[in-house]
Amino acid sequence: MKLRLLDKKDLSLRVKWMNDVRIYSTMHFKPPILLENTIQWFDNNKNNNQRADFVLETLEGQVLTMSGLTSLDDDIKKMESYIFVDPDIKAKGLGKKTLFLQCLYAFEILKINKVYAYIDSDNYASQKLYENIGFKKEGVLRLETKRDDCFIDRFYYGCFSEDLDSDLFVYQVNYDSKEIIFL
Repeated sequence: MKLRLLDKKDLSLRVKWMNDVRIYSTMHFKPPILLENTIQWFDNNKNNNQRADFVLETLEGQVLTMSGLTSLDDDIKKMESYIFVDPDIKAKGLGKKTLFLQCLYAFEILKINKVYAYIDSDNYASQKLYENIGFKKEGVLRLETKRDDCFIDRFYYGCFSEDLDSDLFVYQVNYDSKEIIFL
């Protein structure tokens, strides 16, 4: 498997996944997500150095996950993480591999100081995923967001390069192509 940057050819699949209730129910965006708008978003962000969007794929080219890092401020050197896994193949460890590679990309290639995430208090799978990689729960944002007309808490998780459990997987970083491959 390898982590590579998102490409225009991935956008129709991205739209399909984002319109699946198993994805959008925990991601805080509302369908319908339209391909035309996603293409425009992609074109507008091609050269945006405050984000990096990824695909984890098999060596044969099957897309398994999509993820990304976004930043509001270049000076702080921290980026927010997001991940979504092909909804038909969830719970197979692909999120863990994606998050691990994404963090490596942030620390090794982008030279980011910290990766962080906001995770809903009832999203136990994501909390466990981030903790298993080395993220630490740093705070609680009380009644921060809504789901089904009810307010819920969100947790703030953070990870520095020294927190990342680099022994989880064997990998190779290709700095020229900006790809990371599992060995």
